[in-house]
Amino acid sequence: MRHWPDDPEVQKDAHTWLAESGIEFDELAVIDSVDPISRARFDSYLNAAHVLARLAKGKPGVYPLEGVHDYLKRQQDFAVSHGFVSWVVEIAIARTLLYQSAGKKDEAFETLEVALNGAAPTGLLRIFLDESEPLQALLEELKPD
Repeated sequence: MRHWPDDPEVQKDAHTWLAESGIEFDELAVIDSVDPISRARFDSYLNAAHVLARLAKGKPGVYPLEGVHDYLKRQQDFAVSHGFVSWVVEIAIARTLLYQSAGKKDEAFETLEVALNGAAPTGLLRIFLDESEPLQALLEELKPD
C-alpha cells in the first residue's frame, strides 16, 4: 500500500489481508510489556493501522477508524509512560494518517506535531521519509514561511 496506494490490485490484496488478519482493534488489549512477542504484535497492529489509513483514504467512511484510534491512543499512553519515544512517534504518524484519510485535518496536524516534537531531540527521521508522500502536504503547511 505504501508504494502503490492507488493500484486496485494492491488495494484488493490489502483489503483481503486486513479481513483475514482477524484484527479487531476494539478488542485489543494494551501491550503492557516489551518482549519480542509483544513487539511483534504491536508492529502487526501498527502495520494494519497504516493499511487501514491508506484504504480509508480511497474510500472515506467505509472503514471504521474510531476503534483504531482508541487502541493507538492507549498504546501511545503506554509508550509515553515508559519513555518509548520511537513508539510515540510511530503511533502519532499512524494516527496522523488515519485522521488525514478521514478528512480530519486539525486532528491530523495535532498528532503530526506530537510526532515531530517527539522525534526532534532524538533524530528520528527515517519514519518521516517512509511516510513522506502522504505526509508531504501536512508538513508543507506546518513549514514556517
